[in-house]
This record gives sequence, C-alpha cells and structure tokens, in this order.
Amino acid sequence: FRDPGEADELRRRLSLALTRLTDRQRSVIVLHDVEGFTHGEIGSMLGIPEGTARSDLHHARAALRRLLRDVRSDI
Repeated sequence: FRDPGEADELRRRLSLALTRLTDRQRSVIVLHDVEGFTHGEIGSMLGIPEGTARSDLHHARAALRRLLRDVRSDI
C-alpha cells in the first residue's frame, strides 16, 4: 500500500503531466481511460475518425510514459 502522501504526489505529478499534452490528446485519454468511452464514441464526440482517436490515445499514453518515467524512482 502507498501512504497518502505518495498518492497525493502521484496525483499531482499526473495532473501536471496531463497539462503538457495537447488538448486533443488530453481529451482522448480522459474520455477513454477515465470515462470509459470507446474509440468510435470518442471519434464521434471530437469529430475525428475512430482510427485517429485510437492513434491519439496511443501517442497520449506514450507522452505520459515519457513525462512520468521517473515517478517510480521518485516515489
């Protein structure tokens, strides 16, 4: 189990990392990974093809991994 201070730090780091994504990347990752929408639903909501939503999600996750790569060693 993590202590509450570590969880707070992780949330802070994740929030900061999300601000560094493009608006569309942030939207796609929140809609899919937080809200649970499908790629097709996200595409419809954002006015982009389903494949673009899928690609944007892949790139958004990769960007978050890069931005948060040191989290395990810091926390």
